[in-house]
Amino acid sequence: WADEFGIDFSVFASNSGIEEKKQIESPHIKVMRDIYLNKSYMHVYHMDFKSSYASRICEAYPQLRPMYEVIYKMRKEDNDFYKHVLTNSIGCWQSEYCLDYETRRKSNPYQFAKLSRIAINGTRAKIEDKLYSLKLRGFVPLLTNTDGIWYYSNHGPYHDKDEGTELGQWENDHLDCKFLMTGPGSYQYVENGKCHTVLRGLCDLDATEPDREKWNFGDILKIGSMLTYKFDEERGVYKTNA
Repeated sequence: WADEFGIDFSVFASNSGIEEKKQIESPHIKVMRDIYLNKSYMHVYHMDFKSSYASRICEAYPQLRPMYEVIYKMRKEDNDFYKHVLTNSIGCWQSEYCLDYETRRKSNPYQFAKLSRIAINGTRAKIEDKLYSLKLRGFVPLLTNTDGIWYYSNHGPYHDKDEGTELGQWENDHLDCKFLMTGPGSYQYVENGKCHTVLRGLCDLDATEPDREKWNFGDILKIGSMLTYKFDEERGVYKTNA
């Protein structure tokens, strides 16, 4: 893509990539207050930042925006292939195994970690900024999930000048939901009468009902244990409860 748009990507490479990597913060995934856990709420909305990582990079380097806008418009094509390009490249750039742009060899570890830092830290900053705006206007943030915010409102959804569906904007993609969370990576919401479950990892409920579309609202409160996997030289990979 960079070649097609006449972009010399080598100008974004750095010899101090390992130092850039050390400055990368964790994604913003946080329950705002523990008292919000294990309780159901009505009138909950979700604010989604559109391809936030790519957006932050475009803010820092506007010359990359034309390329990213094309990829963004194609993000749902080929079974979300281009969406994966937008997101997975962030992990690749901060990896020691990322190929050198010019030689296509692993000659310069972490050389593009600066781009990952800009994308991740910049997204955290955007989340913090919107959390402040939500609270200032009387909305109640419940949970952040990397590039989005679940929030309660008794007077409809939040709106501001940055709202929209284009790269760099945000939208309310879930409206007036019933919501329940048991942790930062475990929540359910009911929208238009249908229950949706978000749960990182597998649990004992998956063993009894692997189709989460059939789970009912409140089922995550019944989780007894998470399923984990271990490796043994003789047994190989095996599943265990934790």
